[in-house]
Amino acid sequence: MQQQANLNKFNYEDEPIRLFQSDFLEFFTHCHPAVVALLWLPVAAYFLLTAVTHAQNGAWLYIPLTVVLGVIIVWTFIEYIVHRFVFHMQPKSPLAERLLFLLHEVHHVQPNCKTRLVLPPIITVPGAIAFYFLFQGLVGSVLGQP
Repeated sequence: MQQQANLNKFNYEDEPIRLFQSDFLEFFTHCHPAVVALLWLPVAAYFLLTAVTHAQNGAWLYIPLTVVLGVIIVWTFIEYIVHRFVFHMQPKSPLAERLLFLLHEVHHVQPNCKTRLVLPPIITVPGAIAFYFLFQGLVGSVLGQP
């Protein structure tokens, strides 16, 4: 709580809040928004190309629909659920409070910090891998598709 009291006095025009004493660890807490496009657009292009080249029996006709459904419905829904129920949950321990602050609350304390608008790849890459296997299992079992 003392940490939160100190942060309330923080000048939002100053340098970004330092989360770690280690420069190495601190580096991984920042991410310019352009990194999202540079990292994830090639991944999305790879999976789209893979879907198109491996589609059989006219299944490629469903690709535009699934892209729209995935981007508009699935991604938006997951973004909302994670933001609402994970990033804004009430922590039950000091460790949980610290983790939530590192993951998201720092953004609310310093909302104009451009390098803290999006989660850094050290968080998003493992999350994306987990969601990949989750959806691969769901699509494989429900739709019978690889």
